[in-house]
Amino acid sequence: MLRRVYDVHDDPAELLDAARFPDAGAIERHLIDRLIDRQPVLGSDELRFSRDDTRRWLAFLSDHMTGPKTGDLAWWQLPRALSPVLHHGAGGYFGGALMLLVGLTIEVLALPLGWVWLLSIVAAGGLGGALATMAGRRRCLALYPRHYGRGTPASPRTTLRTALASAAAQVVGGGVAAALLIYLVPFAVTGSTPGPQEVLVGAYVAGLMGGLSTPGFTYLLTVVFLAYRRRIPPRLMTFLEHSARIGLLREVGPVYQFRYPHLRDVLVSRHPAGVTAPEASPAAVPGPPPVPVIPPASKIDAVARRKVCEAALVQPDVLRIIDDAREDRSHEAVTALLQRLLAEHADQVERAASAQYERFAQARRRLVEAARLPFWSRPAVPYLWGAWLAGATAAWTAGMWWSPVAFRASLGVALGGCAAVLLVRRRVRGARIEGLFRAVVTPLAPLLVLGIVLSLFSQVPRPPAEPPLVLWLSLALWLVATLLWLSSVPAMRDRAILASRDPAEWLQLPASLVGFRVAAEQAYQDWIGALVREGLMPCFHAVVDDEQDAMTTVLPQFEQNRLGGLSRVEEFVPTEESRYLEHLIARLNSASVGVSGSRGVGKSTVLRHLCARDREDGTANLRLLVHAPTAYDAKEFITHLFAEVCEEVAGEAAAHAHPGRQRSLLGLLPAITTVAGTVLLVGGLRWDQLRPMMAGLTARPALLVAALGGLLAAAGLAATWRANRRRRRVTGATASEVAARDHLRSLRYQQAVTATRTGELGVPGGGKLGGQWAVQRTEQARGYPQLVAELRELLGQIALDRQDRKGKVIIGIDELDKIGNAEDAERLLNDLKVVFGVPGCFFLVALSEDALSAFERRSLAFRNTFDSAFDRIVRITPLRHAESRQLLMRRGIALPLPYVWLCHALTGGLPRDLLRTALDLTTIASQEGEHDLSPLAARMIRQDLAVIIGAHLRDAAQLPGKHAPAVTEWLARCAAISSLSVTALDDLAGGVPPDAADEPVAVQACAYLHILAALIVIFIERPADCLAALQAEAQPGTVDRIAEARLLLATDPRLAWHRIRRIRAAAPFH
Repeated sequence: MLRRVYDVHDDPAELLDAARFPDAGAIERHLIDRLIDRQPVLGSDELRFSRDDTRRWLAFLSDHMTGPKTGDLAWWQLPRALSPVLHHGAGGYFGGALMLLVGLTIEVLALPLGWVWLLSIVAAGGLGGALATMAGRRRCLALYPRHYGRGTPASPRTTLRTALASAAAQVVGGGVAAALLIYLVPFAVTGSTPGPQEVLVGAYVAGLMGGLSTPGFTYLLTVVFLAYRRRIPPRLMTFLEHSARIGLLREVGPVYQFRYPHLRDVLVSRHPAGVTAPEASPAAVPGPPPVPVIPPASKIDAVARRKVCEAALVQPDVLRIIDDAREDRSHEAVTALLQRLLAEHADQVERAASAQYERFAQARRRLVEAARLPFWSRPAVPYLWGAWLAGATAAWTAGMWWSPVAFRASLGVALGGCAAVLLVRRRVRGARIEGLFRAVVTPLAPLLVLGIVLSLFSQVPRPPAEPPLVLWLSLALWLVATLLWLSSVPAMRDRAILASRDPAEWLQLPASLVGFRVAAEQAYQDWIGALVREGLMPCFHAVVDDEQDAMTTVLPQFEQNRLGGLSRVEEFVPTEESRYLEHLIARLNSASVGVSGSRGVGKSTVLRHLCARDREDGTANLRLLVHAPTAYDAKEFITHLFAEVCEEVAGEAAAHAHPGRQRSLLGLLPAITTVAGTVLLVGGLRWDQLRPMMAGLTARPALLVAALGGLLAAAGLAATWRANRRRRRVTGATASEVAARDHLRSLRYQQAVTATRTGELGVPGGGKLGGQWAVQRTEQARGYPQLVAELRELLGQIALDRQDRKGKVIIGIDELDKIGNAEDAERLLNDLKVVFGVPGCFFLVALSEDALSAFERRSLAFRNTFDSAFDRIVRITPLRHAESRQLLMRRGIALPLPYVWLCHALTGGLPRDLLRTALDLTTIASQEGEHDLSPLAARMIRQDLAVIIGAHLRDAAQLPGKHAPAVTEWLARCAAISSLSVTALDDLAGGVPPDAADEPVAVQACAYLHILAALIVIFIERPADCLAALQAEAQPGTVDRIAEARLLLATDPRLAWHRIRRIRAAAPFH
């Protein structure tokens, strides 16, 4: 605002005057005054509005032109500024005046009881006009021009012009249709025609009555009333454009918004007369502030908002702050916070997931295209109206032919009954006519009004002897329209389901669309997930300040069930190694990578993260994770891998065949039968009129033959065009999908083809000579080389089909490191590596640490299968303490840092053991009612000591020679330690039997005791000083080095011994 007000020629130094501007509100009001005084530099014909008028009009519009719970200035919300009674009264006045014109034109006063008839006509016109304006007001308030401006957002003026053009078209179209009915119906019944004046007046009245129900007329009526009362300018849209040019408003699609947040409050405070004040109430209690509403133009509709909030509520970062014991952290309060953040940052959240939305829009378009709804089923509602109109015309013609007076009286009674039903429905809440019955009954009232008007215009001197021709034509049209409507109902239902944004409604689609439906649902879930992760959660983190002290030594309470179960993909904690693997996949064309590491370090988790089918990354990658067999069989495993790839590519679409042409023809049979029956019925009833034409056709048979030939030729051309069109409209049938379906069929079934030939010859005398030959061919099972060749070919084709979308094939093979025999694992890998090296394909294989060691020794003239099979072998290292905390946070467990360090050091950074230890910690705290660090640390260390030393005692009992008793006795003293102190543990470590000091179990136990001694110093004896020193350390810290030493106990205890001694000597708290 400051930049707009003070340009290069003005000096903003006056704002420093504290006497004129004592606070920020005074400066803001001054800037707004200056901004309102600015006029755009345009031509001399530009309208100029005064400052007071601008303030007063904007204040009025901001209160009456905005939609419910929104700050958008929308022209279709302007009728809120007028009372509904005023709208209905104006409509009744127009309707009564128009019907008065009709009555005077047709000389109703000349009839018996003419004044009664005239008053009845005027009353009916007033009621119809009031109902029409009521419908127009509702249509206007419920309008949002989503269909305007595809591609480029339409401006407010464009949408208003479109609405006014639609109203004009409805007026003209209604007038033309009424003129045709008024002129043609009496001519078809009696042979006489009304005068031009009657036709023009009827058309004029019918057109204007139809225009009363349009949003455009409602807007014009509202502008006229408000401009007369000087509440708004006469040229409202010009004034809004002027306000946008001077910087007060901004144009957002078809609506205007205030450019600055507090502008509306300032305008209302300066001009409260323009705003309707709420009625004072002594018992009024101020409610909560209104929740911001997402602009209607946003792609995040009501269904998406609900699903985004539901998905955000199960996010770990949200779960960890929910505390029903606190009012500001209750489930309802957090839900309201998420809804507010989503509404306030709708544009930011939407932009963050724009790529996923494009994928969802594309998948949804494919679903709509795959439905192949017939084009003739689109006007289903016009078919219904046509059926009603034709039926009403037939009934009206029959009634006027049989008894005109009785029929007119019946129409009046029926119209009164409809009016009574409408009034009762308005008073009885909850009474709604739903479904098909509502759709059928809705057109009844206007048709009754039309019937009365037409009956007044019709003068039938005497009924004809035979039913008029219009009766039979109306019946025929009624049959055809009813058939078309009944045939269009299923397509109309499917079209309404496809138009829904809620995937739950897509379950009602036919089973033939299940493949496209699943793809659209997955894309929708990806979009919702991206909205939550990339859009809403950053806003949530920016607002929510974690009041919990990260360094507190008091353990808070958590839900223990969050620490159980398997890890989901969204709970994966990225590490340096996982980011390196993602970089390889993104940069390289193809590679075979081994993933190695110790047991429990997370190799399977990394493979599931990179190869999971449900991973939401917005790419076109094909991801597949298979498990290696525990028993070695190369051919069976390749066959299994082949079938998994085919199923992933073909999906469920392979199980659903397209309906055959016979089924399509059977579906058309009812329509053909109805049309043929209608033609025969009309032809039989009007046979006398058709006989001369039939006689003329039979007199010239050559013409019939030529017409039949032309019909057959046209049918052949149409069938050829339809076959070619059906062949071109096969959706989703890429080369890889077709090949995958064929391979999947051959892998599952063995095909046998039998060809039989039979010949027979008759001879004189009744004899016969015959022969029969049969050949059976059974497809031979494919061998291992053929399987490998076809699998490589299919993988290459898949990668080629996805190349334009930058997609690749990523296959993970897990559990290879768990094959019991190392030779079997090496043989399986030696047979498997023949499928490696396909362009665009990546293979990630879980390997043991022995394979990594062999790969690392390849430069020492040591070559084996692992060296020749893999381009890279990546070691998965344990988590750092920061990553351990992130893993717990993703589970919704916000452990303070001291407890994270304790669990991390006890487990060596192994994710699986970390979750178990955290679960043990929370269980001990809840069972014993202890929440302080030192007692809990002592309980955890003692529990871990009992488990580890117990395992060492079992190993010591199996030692050969004379060292077993001494080592066992020493380990027993370690297990029976009474007090946990550094001195006691150091004494035990130094008391190992000298002659057994080199035994691996003794070295491992000594190193373990030193690790526990370091933990006792940190968490039990000197927690205050040690925790402060650890917090000030740089990465990697002492806790990470202790965890590394703990992990070395299993593989190299002597190295762990030396490392923990160096750690204790170099620690700042030593």
